[in-house]
Amino acid sequence: MLQVFKTSLPGHRRSVAAARWLARLGRLPLVARLCAAFALVYLFGAAVGLTGIANLVSIKARTDTLYQHDMHGAISAERAQSALAALGRAQLALTMATSSTERDGAADEIAAALLQLDAALAGVQQAAPAQAAPLLRERQRAGELAQSYVALLRKQPLDPLQFDSAVSVEGHFVTEQLQRLSSQVEAVRRQQERQAAATVASVAGSSCAPRPGWPPCSAPACSLPSRWRGLPRAACAPNWAASRAMPPTSLGALPQAT
Repeated sequence: MLQVFKTSLPGHRRSVAAARWLARLGRLPLVARLCAAFALVYLFGAAVGLTGIANLVSIKARTDTLYQHDMHGAISAERAQSALAALGRAQLALTMATSSTERDGAADEIAAALLQLDAALAGVQQAAPAQAAPLLRERQRAGELAQSYVALLRKQPLDPLQFDSAVSVEGHFVTEQLQRLSSQVEAVRRQQERQAAATVASVAGSSCAPRPGWPPCSAPACSLPSRWRGLPRAACAPNWAASRAMPPTSLGALPQAT
């Protein structure tokens, strides 16, 4: 009766079934067992390959977002800041001009700075259309004030002491508008940098998943050189391990990990 109870247990039944299955597998011909082993290896390799391809596609999409949107928007915002600075200098040069030639040169500089500002804001609009809409409105207002100021200065005598009082009023409006636009551009630039930092962290986290035998992602590795404030340095564990395994003379012009 005890023997019957033991044979009726679920665990005992599973062990017996597994033993029978292994016995049947052992009775298969060698060719059949080799084919089954090759099929399993092929399926495992296909699964690993598909997983790797999916990860590469995801990383490529985030990398494209980083360069085509986040960093492109931040670079365009910096160019807009440079154009605004050039516009302010041209306005000062126009005010301090003591000859018609200097005034014409300053007016040309203002026109060139406005063109540079338009090109930079076009890049911001391409990277972040929602954030560029208020910038375009402020740019339109700044352009109108700048052109009005140029037309007003052309009517003034060359001696600054004989300027009309409207010059100082219009100049104040132009300066105030440029400062407002500059503050908005700076806010957009910081937001684009934060988005770029988040994208870099996401890509680094996907490409530096912990694996056996590799150092963690926080280990010194190939960092991402950047002049953006707040961007993290992305660690790359495979490149770190490869650089450690290579002799110093074979590194060539690669940056040494510290």
